[in-house]
Amino acid sequence: MPQFDWAHRSAGAQIAREDNFVFAQFTHVPPIEVFAAYRHALDTALSRRRGQVAAIHLAQPSSPGVDRSQMNAEFMKLLRDYDGRLAAAALVILSEGFMNAMLRSMAWLVVNSARPKTPVKILNRVDEACSFVAAATGADEPTLARSLRQFQFDAEHGPPQDGPATL
Repeated sequence: MPQFDWAHRSAGAQIAREDNFVFAQFTHVPPIEVFAAYRHALDTALSRRRGQVAAIHLAQPSSPGVDRSQMNAEFMKLLRDYDGRLAAAALVILSEGFMNAMLRSMAWLVVNSARPKTPVKILNRVDEACSFVAAATGADEPTLARSLRQFQFDAEHGPPQDGPATL
């Protein structure tokens, strides 16, 4: 059962670390202060690492008309600051159809403009992110997938008072 070290948990953003992996999920454009928690989780994983460190970020599209400029700028800073220090970073756009393709294309333009040394993939499925990150880090893919599913569940429902929830 994964044991998460929660760096941030609010209605629109959840960030947790489990061993060498940082999981984040944004369901709304978060306040900029959330990125301090993101950095803390990454720094903790890097300082305590027992292998390759990677990040998986899950993003749900926000409403049209929402200003994303500060969030995009913070992501660019995050990419630059941790470039070459992570084994991999995966961004999963949690939408379907044309919206997914459009958002992945826009995200790739932003990422590609930073020209990161860290392998970064922008994907449309969580299982693809697990495969990519497991290959980059040497992690066991089924274990990583279970951890990510547990993170998603806990992020949405929260663990019960007596301990972590299980799927």
